Amino acid sequence: VAILEAAEVLRALQTAEDVLNMRTRQLDDAKVVVKGLRENAQHLQHAAHHDALTQLHNRAYLAAALETTIAQARQQGGRFSVLFVDIDNFKPVKDRHGHAVGDELLQAFASRLLRGIRERDVVARLGGDEFAILIDDHSPAEIAPMAQALVDRLSRPYHVRGLTLEISASIGASGYPEDGTTADELLAAADAAMYRIKSRGGRGFLDSGLRPVG
Repeated sequence: VAILEAAEVLRALQTAEDVLNMRTRQLDDAKVVVKGLRENAQHLQHAAHHDALTQLHNRAYLAAALETTIAQARQQGGRFSVLFVDIDNFKPVKDRHGHAVGDELLQAFASRLLRGIRERDVVARLGGDEFAILIDDHSPAEIAPMAQALVDRLSRPYHVRGLTLEISASIGASGYPEDGTTADELLAAADAAMYRIKSRGGRGFLDSGLRPVG
């Protein structure tokens, strides 16, 4: 009897071990699934807020950031600026050397753009060869020298796939609240200033008060 009872206990223990091993495998599988779902959610969130080519923020993220900054500025009496950045002569370069070179040139341009701003500033690719920067918490006198420094940085030759490519940047600026109190008004004012500097040959900075620098 004792032998039979021991055998029953052994079988029960074996069954319990089998069940425990199965639950452990299920738990491990569940952890893998949860990790995959979390990574996928993070990827989707990143994709929703960033440009796929340059990894800069996208237009949607910039619009949300502008709305938040406007609300804070209204409450606190703050000021901020919007820069509209366009690449001069990008299309001829892309047409001559192809889309792959054009894409790498945009990535290099975006990288220089990031290195030329403060970490807390928001830079976004709006599409094509157009970019925008939200500069919060600053003195208006700081915008002109910073923008001109950006023009100089962005207008140096680029080396892509063994090619030396010559492009430049045109930048227009608008300020809150002088040039607008909504995101659309501020972007439109900065865009208009940018096109004025492009009509004068590009490679420069112009604020919405039509005061060129450089």
